[in-house]
Amino acid sequence: MDNKRCIPLACYPCLFQQLHSLVKITGMDQKNGKRLFEHAFSQLLETGGEGIVVQHVVRAATDMAAALSGMGNPDEEYDPYKAIKQHSNDLAMAYAREFRRKILEAPDRLAYGVLIAAAGNIIDFGAKQHGSLDVEAELRTLDEREFGRFDFQEFSSRLRKAKKLLYICDNAGEIVFDRLFIETLTAAYPELDVTCAVRERPVINDAVASDALYVGIDEVARVVSSGSIYPGTILEETSPAFR
Repeated sequence: MDNKRCIPLACYPCLFQQLHSLVKITGMDQKNGKRLFEHAFSQLLETGGEGIVVQHVVRAATDMAAALSGMGNPDEEYDPYKAIKQHSNDLAMAYAREFRRKILEAPDRLAYGVLIAAAGNIIDFGAKQHGSLDVEAELRTLDEREFGRFDFQEFSSRLRKAKKLLYICDNAGEIVFDRLFIETLTAAYPELDVTCAVRERPVINDAVASDALYVGIDEVARVVSSGSIYPGTILEETSPAFR
């Protein structure tokens, strides 16, 4: 058993809410919704939450949803959050010009770019209940966020010495502000070689290659797959090329 992997008790309510969101988004009836929950429960009961992480359960639930919907063909890309991701990308792009201007007018463009990219992480349907996240309202107050911890001097110091930077993207919508930050980075450090990594397959609202291309990240950095089919980046379950 991998003792480093376990699902803490505090994660269970969020995990169940994530499953409930998946049921609602896919429009499952009660019968199939219960089957999805039972599938996840059996995985938790068999392991006791040990040797696995939340991402494993979410991936299994997404695959189960594909099977229940008849979209389980491995040659087809099943993306239950596709419409939500598209909406998030389009909304964020509508605000991109305004935030690009603010970055250019900021006393410290790089520091402000970091703030915008980090604040963009609020567009996360894996962390918030489906239906409770008002993306447009969040975007209007994006630059009012504050850091709990801001190691900017250390970050800047490393950037001055760096030749390559790996930028791991997270959510759709958020990637628009990642692009703005990468523009700011490469303007400050023209010799910096930036590679952006996205998920291999759709899961929750995490960005995949099609999202990155849609918002134009490929215009400012190289885009690659991490090989990960899970939310987040479980390093040992990414591709050898990514590692």
